[in-house]
Amino acid sequence: MKTTDKKAGFSLQALPLFLFFGFHVVIGVAAAIAGVFVIANQGILYAGLGLIGAAIFALTNAVEGFIELFMGQGTG
Repeated sequence: MKTTDKKAGFSLQALPLFLFFGFHVVIGVAAAIAGVFVIANQGILYAGLGLIGAAIFALTNAVEGFIELFMGQGTG
C-alpha cells in the first residue's frame, strides 16, 4: 500500500494567484467603465483614452494570471 504526501482538503497554495487574477479583472473593468464615462459625459478624450489604456493593461495582466492559475505547472 502506497502513501502519498498530498493531503486531502482545501489548499491555500493558489490564493495569491487567485487574488492577482481577481484584482486585475476588477480594476480593468472599472477603468474601462470609467474611461467610457469620461469620454461620453465629460468629453475629455485623452483622459478617457488613458483610462481605457490602463484597463487594457490590467486585463492583459489578468489574462496572464488566469494562464498561470489554471494552466500553469504549479511551480510554487
